[in-house]
Order: sequence, then structure tokens, then C-alpha cells
Amino acid sequence: MDISFELFDIDNKDHITMGYKWLCDSSINYLYNPQFDDKDFSPPSYDKYYKIMERRVSQNRNSYIIKIADKIVGECDIDYSFDMLLKNDEPTAWISLVIGESTARGLGVGEKTILFLENCAKSRNIMRIELGVFEFNNIAIGLYEKLGYKKFGVVEDFIYLNGIKKSDYRYEKYLNK
Repeated sequence: MDISFELFDIDNKDHITMGYKWLCDSSINYLYNPQFDDKDFSPPSYDKYYKIMERRVSQNRNSYIIKIADKIVGECDIDYSFDMLLKNDEPTAWISLVIGESTARGLGVGEKTILFLENCAKSRNIMRIELGVFEFNNIAIGLYEKLGYKKFGVVEDFIYLNGIKKSDYRYEKYLNK
């Protein structure tokens, strides 16, 4: 399978449009844009979403579009100065990913994406990765554990899902050079 990663381009309408599509998709928007309060979610306008993404790409992080062949199927990030780390005792990168297109799930895209992000971290001499996964996301938990990530903490009552508070599990992995 031809999986590739392309640096997110704020001026590429396809990049913005796909992300906005996933944000508006009720089957995954709780993963793409978690709710930190119990208000009903309504997606921001397209213009506001563009501004959010504009700020995001100007920070100390790299965002990538995930493609199978030439079709955009997801996006991932590696953040080198994430301000919500639970453990910040050495240089650490925070990673996140979303496979927005349901047809791309279960094909190994997540695993290849994690390995890609690990290599990005290594290229900057960062040997620890931290990530968060919501307590109900059993598929992602299985993937991270399969790839050697260890659960080391829990942020209780981190988000709301359907009016119920849910926890965020924190995982880490120390990378080999």
C-alpha cells in the first residue's frame, strides 16, 4: 500500500477542506476536536477553522497530511513544545493522528503513521514520545501498546462525550537511537 506523508500546507485548499470535513463529521469529530465542556458541539465556521489551522502551523510543531496513493485519508502532528505534557523531564515530542476516512481504517495506516512520527522525533534527537488517548478508544490503545507504548498516567474527567466526563490515558515510549 502506497502510504505517504505530506507537510500540511495552509494554502492548499484540499488540506483545509478535508480537515474541516472531519471536524463536521459527527462519527469522528469527538476525536478530532474534543469537547472540554458540556456544551453541545457545533463546528466552527470554515473561516474560523482556517484561522485555527493557521495558528497551529505557526507553532513549534509539524503537521502532515496522510495519503494512500493520492487520496487524503488523515492527518498527524508532532509537537515539540506541547504545553500539556504530564511528564516533562527530558526532550519530549507529543504526537497525534486521526484517520478521517473510514475506508482507510484497519489497513495499517495508523501503525505506519506512528513509525513515521517516531522517525521525525529521532531526526531531532528527541528520544521520548508522549501521547494521549481517550479511555474509550480501544482500537488506538491496542495499536499504541502493540508498538511498545506504556501507559503511565491518567487525566481524569478530561473531556465530555455525550454529556459524560471521560478520562485521557497518557502513554509514553522511549525511542532507541
